[in-house]
Amino acid sequence: MADKELLDIKDIKSEFEKLAKKQDLIEKGFYAISMDYSHYIDNSWNHDNFSEIKNGVSYRFFSLIFHVELFVNIKQNIYSFLNEKYKEN
Repeated sequence: MADKELLDIKDIKSEFEKLAKKQDLIEKGFYAISMDYSHYIDNSWNHDNFSEIKNGVSYRFFSLIFHVELFVNIKQNIYSFLNEKYKEN
């Protein structure tokens, strides 16, 4: 593991904006797939089943982003705290 390069996020705000755009694309993609599936492929599968799956995936993706943001905020707070303590000494 010592030979692997450590990657760091340079602009956190832009990375979270990219994630928000991807989440929006996923939502729109699910909507498009559900319309195609329900109208052209199989009418026996009702819209509620697909909505339940879509909502589950959307919830998990949102939860992932939320927890990453929490982690990044905690990391930033610890980094700032340690910098202040280092400057005091």
